[in-house]
Amino acid sequence: MPRPEHAAPRAAAPAPANSRTVPALRRAASLNGMRWLAQRSSTPETVLRCWQRGDAAPVPVGVGIVAIRVPAALGRVALRVLDEQQPPVAVGPVILNHLLKAVEFIVPASPALWPGSDIVRLDGRLDSTRTVRVPPLGCRGSGREWLRTPRAAAGKRPILTDPHHLAHALTTARSKFPAGSPIR
Repeated sequence: MPRPEHAAPRAAAPAPANSRTVPALRRAASLNGMRWLAQRSSTPETVLRCWQRGDAAPVPVGVGIVAIRVPAALGRVALRVLDEQQPPVAVGPVILNHLLKAVEFIVPASPALWPGSDIVRLDGRLDSTRTVRVPPLGCRGSGREWLRTPRAAAGKRPILTDPHHLAHALTTARSKFPAGSPIR
């Protein structure tokens, strides 16, 4: 039966109960991940102050975690490879470093072999880099921004990319570029 012209319009269906909580949970997970990164420093309050000012802060690498720095184009393609893997794999913190035109993946320390001479493992052993500069959430700090923010549930370890999955993604990404061409 048709609805009369003068009838009140039907109320819109209510939004699912979790539609507003999902962004809040993601933000909370990112804040927990940032706290975890700050706690890696011997002076976490200094790291937090840097972020409050909108600056990137130095976070130690080499014990438990390392940063894998790759050319930006290679890193972006590798990130897409990771995102498209089936079954899905967890992808941890990823920083775009505009100054160096590089992508930095924060991963657990591992003996994984990194495919290519343009891949730098920042761990303080083979180079003097003992920290990675980490931007604040939601903005670019010191020429760096998040491609994937750190995430952790309250009281849990953060999500980190498995180094072997990353090595495979980098190999796959490299195969997508013409042989012998420089990857920037």
